[in-house]
Amino acid sequence: MRNVITGQDANVAWLVYDNSAFFNTGYDDYYIVRFDLGMMKPAATLRINGFINRSILSLDGTRLMIHVGKTDHERIRLFEAKSLKELPVTVTN
Repeated sequence: MRNVITGQDANVAWLVYDNSAFFNTGYDDYYIVRFDLGMMKPAATLRINGFINRSILSLDGTRLMIHVGKTDHERIRLFEAKSLKELPVTVTN
């Protein structure tokens, strides 16, 4: 378990799980599980193929931001916190 994220709803937690079995191969594999603490079971799962630097839940608990990648290959990915469906990210200059 790499991280546990909690929000305003005490019945839900997001578990960041490092599933990388072979660290020396350079392959990173993570899961994020939205866990329903009331039912004591997973409510949604998400697989991330890449190193997770940081995961943050928005203040209102509706979005999950994940900072993925190493060095020159870093990116930000946004997800709807309840379903863990990816949201579009628009970059403007």
